[in-house]
Amino acid sequence: MATATKREPGELFGPRFALFADVLAVGLATAAASLPLLTAPAAMSTACAVLDRRVRQDAPATAGGYVRALRSRLRPGDLLAGAGLLAGGVLLVFNALAAGAGLPGAAV
Repeated sequence: MATATKREPGELFGPRFALFADVLAVGLATAAASLPLLTAPAAMSTACAVLDRRVRQDAPATAGGYVRALRSRLRPGDLLAGAGLLAGGVLLVFNALAAGAGLPGAAV
């Protein structure tokens, strides 16, 4: 792993700031891809893969690369995990509503 530590001529910030900017951009893309909730597990694993490739192979983290990686990770298992996450959230909200209704024996 040969990561440059010096600034190139004309470069305002060093390579560490470029990595920071890539982390922010991938974080925003992941947040946007996670909005449907079913795609949250795939979006998180895509972010990890893109940033791992950025650090280990010094490959640029581009929007097109993120979208391609996300499309390849949208498999039925990941969508099923997202559905489980969504069902768990619905169950948690239902339990909170039932507890607030004055258990035991309160009408739902």
